[in-house]
Amino acid sequence: MNPMTWPRPLTLMDQQAGGELAVRLQRNFDRLEEEKYQPHKVFLTNEESFYWPGDTEGRTVLALALLAQATQRQPRFLAPILQLFPQKMNRLGYFGDIQDRGGWDEQQLASHGWVLRALCELYRWKGDPALLEMIRRILDHLVLPLRGRVQTSYPLDPRAREQGGGIIGTRRLQRVDGWILSTDVGCVFILLDGLVQAWSLLQDDKLRPLIEEMIEVFLRFDLDAIRAQTHATLSALRGLMRYAEATSDRSLVDAVAVRFDLYKRLAMSENYENHGWFGRPSHSEPCAIIDALMTAVTLWRATGTALYLEDAHHITYNALAATQRPNGGFGCNSCCGADSPFLEIRMQEAHWCCTMRGGEGLSFVAQSAYFTRENTVFVPFFADNRAVLRLDGGEVTVEQKSSYPVGGSCTITVVDCSNPFGLEWRLFAPSFLQPASLTLNDESLPVKRGDGFVLLDHRVSAGDTLVYRFDPVLRRLPALGERCLPGYGTVRRGPLILAVDRPQQGEIALPDAELIQNNENTCRCGSIELTPLYHLLQPWRDRQVLFARPKLL
Repeated sequence: MNPMTWPRPLTLMDQQAGGELAVRLQRNFDRLEEEKYQPHKVFLTNEESFYWPGDTEGRTVLALALLAQATQRQPRFLAPILQLFPQKMNRLGYFGDIQDRGGWDEQQLASHGWVLRALCELYRWKGDPALLEMIRRILDHLVLPLRGRVQTSYPLDPRAREQGGGIIGTRRLQRVDGWILSTDVGCVFILLDGLVQAWSLLQDDKLRPLIEEMIEVFLRFDLDAIRAQTHATLSALRGLMRYAEATSDRSLVDAVAVRFDLYKRLAMSENYENHGWFGRPSHSEPCAIIDALMTAVTLWRATGTALYLEDAHHITYNALAATQRPNGGFGCNSCCGADSPFLEIRMQEAHWCCTMRGGEGLSFVAQSAYFTRENTVFVPFFADNRAVLRLDGGEVTVEQKSSYPVGGSCTITVVDCSNPFGLEWRLFAPSFLQPASLTLNDESLPVKRGDGFVLLDHRVSAGDTLVYRFDPVLRRLPALGERCLPGYGTVRRGPLILAVDRPQQGEIALPDAELIQNNENTCRCGSIELTPLYHLLQPWRDRQVLFARPKLL
């Protein structure tokens, strides 16, 4: 697929999520309007933020801006928070300390990746020129002076790195070649996505040499040897994909694909969460899960390879859903498969980062309901929603109803159409779903497949109803990761990983028996009942996800 013809996502304002996704969006929005995220609490000192100046502030504003558009709900505290930005910044216009000449703090730079993303998304939404001035001050005084220093002095040698750090990254006190480094190894590259978005917005080519310098150095990073943080790695990959789309650079797409595959093989848990670092599976982090989801969908857009959309479904329903808590926030789990067959809670809520990134992740899922290219409509996810599709032939308003990922059907109704015209529907048909039937206005149609989709051409008009039915495939699969417990595997129904509640002692061994579907929510293996990890904001309970020596079907 030529990068110039990547399918386009909807704008957030052109979609309205329904069903379970709407519940998740609203619950996360509610959480982000509680006291912790209000103007008198959200601005933190260096000590309170563990020396991540601007990180909480940037992620909060980014989440509120995206959630407001995704839900068409007015955020109560976004404007008051933003009004305080200038007085909470230093005299040069960025958060935290003014760095000594020749010194660089990678946590401060990483944090401002989120500040830039927040201001860019706000400007795209509101168009306020004061936001552009804030972006320019951050770039001129904090970011652009970095040019030349990443290439000449940023430490790439694993011996320069001290291993360690916990769920919150911490600074190393001793400088290395002028750099204050973080235990979140490679976090300086989080800046890249915000920097590329700012360049795209400003069309300021003086930013390109620094962007290309950072990309060149990142591509020399031996991610596994240096024990790179997966969140930083995946955020950098999103920046590379953003730049690849803007510049039509296919080599960057290929480079991202290689590194995303490395991540999946070496640093992804068996339920599609992440290891905190390459080679160090201490905990998962929803920030990285969301980065992985966004990378997977963008790789599909760039390459047309349906496997990336399959990754996106697995991440959405088995990982993102497993880390959203009943209060709407997001927390950290164990790295299932690294040293245990169990999925356990590690932290109830990472309220300083993951809860806010959850707002971006859920908004991204809502925005990914449809993609368009000329007069083609891609339907890569199935869910309740309403959307305006802006095609070359005209505008089409559609409503979709689906019980996916549990159920097996999708119904799309054309509510309004500016004028009848020919379009092509592409309905996702992954390997874990068996297409059963396709009808248009109650007329049965042949099921034609191509590039991971069911294909249908027709002249669209108001009142058309398209029904796509499919059967989730019940199967056992070996473990995915190269660093998983040997001899273990998972049980799945469609995109969903099935599990059992953790026993009081030991682990459950599944009999060598046929898998039997009980209903949409459960299946049996002998006398053992399995249910999906996926759930809607239920209280946490530890689950056994992996089973020893499964019979592979």
